[in-house]
Amino acid sequence: MAKVSLPKRETAAYYASLGACMDEVRRAHNLTLEGFAFELGKDVRQVGRQIEGAERPQLEAVFAV
Repeated sequence: MAKVSLPKRETAAYYASLGACMDEVRRAHNLTLEGFAFELGKDVRQVGRQIEGAERPQLEAVFAV
């Protein structure tokens, strides 16, 4: 499989859009950030950073739940 690398500005925008999707899923299920993090088995601070787009959102964890 080929590895693709995006420029930092594109990566930040991409992460932010994925984070918005994660937040939409959280809201659709009426979960607090703490409850969402618990369901994902992740630390609440990590999930918050992913939703903000500061870290790569792990959508595979969302799909697994």
